[in-house]
Amino acid sequence: MVDCSWIISFQNRIDYLKLVLAGTEQQTFRNFEIILADDGSSKSIIREIESISKQFSFPFIQI
Repeated sequence: MVDCSWIISFQNRIDYLKLVLAGTEQQTFRNFEIILADDGSSKSIIREIESISKQFSFPFIQI
């Protein structure tokens, strides 16, 4: 169980998303999850998100 959920709204700007996720990886508080609220990104972007989500140490949920 996590103590905190961060909801990130997102659509197609993978470069910005990578910066946000890199920043969350640097947090000293580790008991959180990321919920990515995707607002209609293209299929290629969604595949890239699925790929990069495995690189992070925190739970990552894409809705």
